[in-house]
Amino acid sequence: MVSEIYAGMRTAEEATTAGSLESLEFLPVTYSIAKLAGRLRNDAAKRGRILTLADTTIAAVAISSRCVLVSENAKDFTIDGL
Repeated sequence: MVSEIYAGMRTAEEATTAGSLESLEFLPVTYSIAKLAGRLRNDAAKRGRILTLADTTIAAVAISSRCVLVSENAKDFTIDGL
């Protein structure tokens, strides 16, 4: 999510980061994707895993769009269907 990137970005990285982000295609978060994200988070919580809403939303977009999710935080994406 763009908001997570900007929240952790250093000022000196802004121009390069903006250029990289602008080259990407962004997929919408629809009602059905938001619903899936909530269910993924709920299912994880039932198994004792606490996932952020941002991470489950990213996962839901990837699952719904049949995209491969690439992340340096693999532990946050141990979600069925990815």
